[in-house]
Amino acid sequence: MTDQDRIDSSATAFGKVWAVMRAFGRWLVRRRTPLVVIPMIAGLIVAGSIGAQMMLERVPEQVTAAPPVICWDKSEAPAAADCSLPTGEDGLQWVFPSFDPQKSDCRNLLEGTENPLRPASWACDTASRYGASTRVTYIELAEAKAGRIYFQKQFKGANRAGVKDKTGKVFRFEWRQRTEDGFEVASVYKNFPFAVTVTSDKVAFLNKIYRSRVKFRQPERIAVRKDPQAETAGSSD
Repeated sequence: MTDQDRIDSSATAFGKVWAVMRAFGRWLVRRRTPLVVIPMIAGLIVAGSIGAQMMLERVPEQVTAAPPVICWDKSEAPAAADCSLPTGEDGLQWVFPSFDPQKSDCRNLLEGTENPLRPASWACDTASRYGASTRVTYIELAEAKAGRIYFQKQFKGANRAGVKDKTGKVFRFEWRQRTEDGFEVASVYKNFPFAVTVTSDKVAFLNKIYRSRVKFRQPERIAVRKDPQAETAGSSD
């Protein structure tokens, strides 16, 4: 019920009470002396006014709690900023939708070991019918800035290209270089600790795998699976 509905309902109720009061007053006039009737009528008027004021008083609006945000791991949080960053094997699968650790050609490079600079790292191999081989390595880094510095050193002398998101902002960096065994490309998120590398002995096959098979999650969805608050704000713009 809206505030206007409440006011209309209260006004109707007050009208009924006032009609009863008037009828009762006329009845008293016919049966009592003016000295008795006047104070009684005055009292009824005062009581009726107080009751009407209480009925017409504005009812405070109830504040509806914002729907929770669904984080990358399907947990709920009050806001997107409260979601943790993806981590581990499941985190890599979320950040890189193309990564499938269940495939027979993928293996955990850190199985049985620990690497403080790389909490998670998986390599997936692909071979073409023409004999070209390609390896895609999905990496979780310990820290975003340190990860960028590491790859900048690894690709020293190579040009760094920025990859923009749908808003026109750079969200990934790419490096390319020739190696002793062929060719390599690396892509690192600008503000998140995740990277992917692709190596191949054939540059054409490398480009095909990198462009068509490696999938990246957009930056606004790295930690968030569903944000009803952002969707509501966007629809009202």
